[in-house]
Amino acid sequence: MSWWKSAIDNLPDEVLALILKLVADLPELSWNRAPTSPVAASRVSRRWRIVCLGSPELWTNIRISHRSRSWNWAAVFVKRSGSQPLDISINLEAYIYQAHMSFLQAMVPMGKALAIVGPHIGRWRSIALRGWPDQIDEFGDFLAKAPSISRLESAHFARVNSTVWDVWDGTEWESNRLLLSRLFESESFRWLRLLTSLHSIALTPLRALHTLDVDFMAIRVSSGIQGLRAILGPASTLSTLIVRNFCPRVPSIPESIDTSTIRSFAISIYVPFYTQYYRDPFDFFPTVLGANGFESITRTFSLPNIEYLEILGGFSGAEAEDDRIQVPAEWEAPLFPHLRTPRLEGVGLGRKGLALIQFFSREITAFQLINTTGNKHLLTTRRGRE
Repeated sequence: MSWWKSAIDNLPDEVLALILKLVADLPELSWNRAPTSPVAASRVSRRWRIVCLGSPELWTNIRISHRSRSWNWAAVFVKRSGSQPLDISINLEAYIYQAHMSFLQAMVPMGKALAIVGPHIGRWRSIALRGWPDQIDEFGDFLAKAPSISRLESAHFARVNSTVWDVWDGTEWESNRLLLSRLFESESFRWLRLLTSLHSIALTPLRALHTLDVDFMAIRVSSGIQGLRAILGPASTLSTLIVRNFCPRVPSIPESIDTSTIRSFAISIYVPFYTQYYRDPFDFFPTVLGANGFESITRTFSLPNIEYLEILGGFSGAEAEDDRIQVPAEWEAPLFPHLRTPRLEGVGLGRKGLALIQFFSREITAFQLINTTGNKHLLTTRRGRE
């Protein structure tokens, strides 16, 4: 170990600070109770402490949770960060154990967190918030009265659901107090991720955003679809759309959502395509559905100009797919005339499934397959063997 210690000691201070910054930016494991990396590094030696305290960029990741130690260190980090941009993460999902193996939500006042980071809102570079509806409402009240958010580049909002019906029809939380339009005042704001129902927030047309990341299971009710339609369209600045937990059982909508500005489209599938029987978690009895397939995506999103398409899941048993896959009559080949790179992860395709993929575009230059199974038709020898 002496040679390693000698090599570290010979590093210039600025190189050591750069290495420690790379470590400080790594995600923090939720179960890890050890001191955060800048704190641990500052305790290694006298020299390391001097470097850490003299490098405000090491202290810019402010992570607040229901754990008491996070509150203590958050205030210290804010002070030691100087005038550097801040990356704020607030996760107030907490529970109180009750008798008979039941749990109740533990309400941690959002105001307690905002008292630490709120006065420095002008330095916010990113904000990630996960909490109960009342906590998000409290954050919305703060946004409505806050001064300009001039440095913000990205935001991530996730709502903890007290019941499954919150996600299904939004009947339990009808708040419109999270005024995200305040976030769009920043000229540098580019990335927005929403894991909450769109009808529970106030959205305006996105001025400079280039990436939108949404959870379809939270927005698939009619009001959520309309909210998504309102922020997309030919006037949108969006070029990347990420849709999580898409369900082929799409609500009936009069016309597909205009996503003509989207160049990169990624989607993860909640229920496999071409599946007739499955258990819907929001139904108390198994549901028998038609064989909804990939066409449910094109019925929901227009996607005429995509160049990159990523599908996670969706295609499952090759035999079942070969029985059910059909190219809709209204499709005109090629379906995506500008598509260059499709990426499929966790899929299994029979011959009809491959034919469907080939129908996408005649301009494909790269085809990426990750963790695929049952694709025996992809690579064969001249004699037809794998």
